[in-house]
Amino acid sequence: MVSLEELRNQIDTLDEQLCTLFERRMDLCIQVADYKLQHNLPIFQGAREQAVLQKAAGRVHNPLYQTGAKRLMQCMMEESKALQRGRVGAHLPLPVKELKPGKRAG
Repeated sequence: MVSLEELRNQIDTLDEQLCTLFERRMDLCIQVADYKLQHNLPIFQGAREQAVLQKAAGRVHNPLYQTGAKRLMQCMMEESKALQRGRVGAHLPLPVKELKPGKRAG
């Protein structure tokens, strides 16, 4: 029988791989944001998200994990959209807050 420590070590190894893959995915998301910015495309594209979620569910072999796979992808897409919004927002002019006479900024 495998010990709890051995199982946790295997999980730690997988977690490290997942973090590496996540970082690679986010690097690609920055490139997607740049493309969207250059081509004036919206960050959120619902049809694309639905397709990604369906593919995620179909890629897991155990039906018990399909919902979890979809939730995992949804979470990663939320992070991707936040990253893309920040990337696109960094290229937009900041709004100027108009002040009434006698008021100070801050």
